[in-house]
Amino acid sequence: MLDEITLLSKEIEIHENVNENKYVIEYNNNYFLISDFIYDILSYLKSNNKIEFKLITEKFNLNNSDAIFIFEEIKRILITIKTSENKGNIKFKLTIINTKYVNKISKIFTHLIPQNIKSFTLALLIISTLFFLFFYLLKDNFKTHSEINYFILYPIFIITLLFHEFGHAVAARKFGLTPKEIGFGIFFIIPILYSNVSCIWILDKHKRVIVNLSGIYFQLLVSLFFSIFLFEHTELLMILYSMNIGLLFFSLFPFIKTDGYWVISDYFDKLNLFERANNYLFMLYKKKEKFNLFYFSYSISHFIFIFFVIYTYYKNFHISELNIQNLTYKVIFKYTFYLIMMYFLIISLASKFKKKTFKNIQLCKLNISFSYHFYA
Repeated sequence: MLDEITLLSKEIEIHENVNENKYVIEYNNNYFLISDFIYDILSYLKSNNKIEFKLITEKFNLNNSDAIFIFEEIKRILITIKTSENKGNIKFKLTIINTKYVNKISKIFTHLIPQNIKSFTLALLIISTLFFLFFYLLKDNFKTHSEINYFILYPIFIITLLFHEFGHAVAARKFGLTPKEIGFGIFFIIPILYSNVSCIWILDKHKRVIVNLSGIYFQLLVSLFFSIFLFEHTELLMILYSMNIGLLFFSLFPFIKTDGYWVISDYFDKLNLFERANNYLFMLYKKKEKFNLFYFSYSISHFIFIFFVIYTYYKNFHISELNIQNLTYKVIFKYTFYLIMMYFLIISLASKFKKKTFKNIQLCKLNISFSYHFYA
């Protein structure tokens, strides 16, 4: 058994987050939390080629029965990690830019990311102010034209989306990590872009927040950059800015696993927040959870928003809008968003009937952006 555990331990990576006193196992881009005791044992096994049962029991002050039990648990954990698959909400994933090129390109832009949270927050505020100031200047000088060149608009917006995802990767690279692929997938029924930066679990929470917000940071930078070249095309810029603002607000939405969700989850150190909050009120009612103001507030806000959206769309649902001849991208987006909210309501309600445990926590971080251009 000990030989098998030693062999398994050689195939995994273990990381220590010193600032937050957390220990993480990495295997095949899956990340799991472990205790400091398991971390010490695995570190010892990885650093020594020949391990004897007696030496380990003496080193960690264990009797034989305790040692056997602990090693059986470690073996079970390692096998679970090796056989686990990353089952996120994104389906039909397709890699657009592989890990090698993501890291090569990201390295070029790392100097654009401030090193600490205070400098980053200041830079983000300045860029956001410039972005919205320019948007309001555009509104004041807006003139309607009969035609818009969508062959220019859509490629620019797609590039903006890609830079949003690269922002996450660049920030991860800034902190010495190796971000994975940037890809395309389907989230429920929506086409999305995503950036796989699960590696950032080993960073402290402030650096994780920087990575989470760097997508928006880069998106604003690129939008301002395009404004220079499209300054004379007022209507084109106006639509581009409107699309960007829609994406920004959706990215900051805290009840779906986009950037805003991860900021809250990381900053307040609430792992698996979405799943926990979905089940929290039910478990609190059953007196299987203690009252926690954070989870209570988040859960209440989550359900209030979903029911508000459903009620709003119910009151404004007009079947005539779905006439194929009069179908517009706004109508499609409106009812698609309605379906997404219905989906999350069903998932939330269904979760009340599932038994959930949070002892073994698998960590996955896919920062995603929604491809609004698909619906135009």
